[in-house]
Amino acid sequence: MHLNIECRFRISIFEFRIYSIVFPFFPALMQMVASDTHSPHRVLVIHQGALGDFILTFPALALLKHQIGPVDVLCRSGLGRVADRLGLSECHYSIDAAAFVSLFTTAVDHPASRILSAYDTILLLSFSESVEDALRCCLTSRIVRIPPRPRGHQKIHVAEFIVDALRTAGLVHPSGDWAGIINREGQQHRRNVDPDRVLLHPGAGSLEKRWPLTHVRALFGRLQNIGMDSVIILGPAEWDLAPLISDDWDSAPIRRISDLDLLMDTLEGAGGLIGNDSGVSHLSAWMEVPTVACFGPTDPICWRPLGPRVEIVQPSRRHNDADFPGDLSRISPEQVLEAWLNLRHA
Repeated sequence: MHLNIECRFRISIFEFRIYSIVFPFFPALMQMVASDTHSPHRVLVIHQGALGDFILTFPALALLKHQIGPVDVLCRSGLGRVADRLGLSECHYSIDAAAFVSLFTTAVDHPASRILSAYDTILLLSFSESVEDALRCCLTSRIVRIPPRPRGHQKIHVAEFIVDALRTAGLVHPSGDWAGIINREGQQHRRNVDPDRVLLHPGAGSLEKRWPLTHVRALFGRLQNIGMDSVIILGPAEWDLAPLISDDWDSAPIRRISDLDLLMDTLEGAGGLIGNDSGVSHLSAWMEVPTVACFGPTDPICWRPLGPRVEIVQPSRRHNDADFPGDLSRISPEQVLEAWLNLRHA
């Protein structure tokens, strides 16, 4: 009996000493264990491009999300909201925010590094080696820099180029069809669709990528004649067109799109969109809205909108063209109407 009490007493003293040593570090140890066993691998994707370029990263975002874990994005103001709403990212940061100004200097300061250090992998879609160097200097995260598009005249779609680069870097598995991701990601976002409502978007990032407004007007009349409910949508970059349409077109309804949330709401219920090589067309196609896009100076092999129901219309070539300039005025309203009707009845 005396021996049992003495042994138990000695064991208790030993346990107390171990507990006294471990206790101060216990919260940190538990956090390490939780981090190893429960916290998913966190990925941040940094992209500096405009809406159309950003949407062409969506197959890559989807692969990262499905194969690695949660994805957040650091991009131009407003674009991250699109990725969040489509279920491709969990949260977003604006690259225009004051906290990230130092990202484009020689040294990343504390506000930015504090946010960025929470990520296990940072994917930088950029040509900038200086930004990559600045990230490596202040972070222990894995930094992978991939060009946002192929250099030169390489004939490969931008989205495919990015996915191939992810595979080469070992971030995603080599198996799987990158284009097949589109069908899994877009359809759930369509509801209350009016099949007779056709959105006409005459804008684009540059004037040379805009189909002539006179042609858009002629197409609007033809769509009205066959019973389509046609609506002109204008973003801030093309609000200058509103007076030209209001003064010269008969009863053309115009909807001003002030932000990307309103654009997505408008696209969700539309039966189709006819536009140019623009961010609006890219978003429409990704959301599985039947989309006709007029391409002129840009190559659809590289820049075609991604979606299951997309028709591309290009200018007809002429025999005396030494270098095909992609003159959009050569695309007739009849060509575009035919493409739309084929898409509508497919």
